[in-house]
Amino acid sequence: RMQYCCWMGPARGGNFLSESIEGVLFDPGQPLDASQYFLILPEGSGRSAEVVPMQYRLVLEHLHVNHLRLIIGNAAGGGQAWLWALGHPYFVDALVVIDCLATQPPVLAADQLAAVRTKTVAIVDEDALTRERLAILEDEIARLKHGRYVIVRNDHAGASAGAISMAQQWKTILPELLEVPENQ
Repeated sequence: RMQYCCWMGPARGGNFLSESIEGVLFDPGQPLDASQYFLILPEGSGRSAEVVPMQYRLVLEHLHVNHLRLIIGNAAGGGQAWLWALGHPYFVDALVVIDCLATQPPVLAADQLAAVRTKTVAIVDEDALTRERLAILEDEIARLKHGRYVIVRNDHAGASAGAISMAQQWKTILPELLEVPENQ
């Protein structure tokens, strides 16, 4: 029996379907065990502001899902996650935004962050974190009611594919985000 719905998007480039991610997140006993969760992995294109209303209609009207426990978004999908949280706060419990600041490039204005009420964890690749970007990240998290960030480090030689490729390091945050509040 499926417990909750989770949205990971967009799946462009196979980010969430790569073997390294799939085994770490979706295999039996993993935080997003595909036998326990209804997972939605959209193929996205277009600007976030245009895509999110279409995604909402798809989920609500065509999939008949009226609540998402978690949205995970990487890069452009992170921008979509921010917009979901702002535009549909009653619909989404938690966000994981990966390598995507809300205000750089602008998805949300800094003052809009205070309206985001979902539990939010921003995950950032240490290799992409400049002093300026860290200052922006810290400012954004401070504006959120329920926000924090995690910096992950690529311990393997070679080019980094971003924080999404280091799911083994950040997957431990998912059970906490998927906890059902006692009043539900």
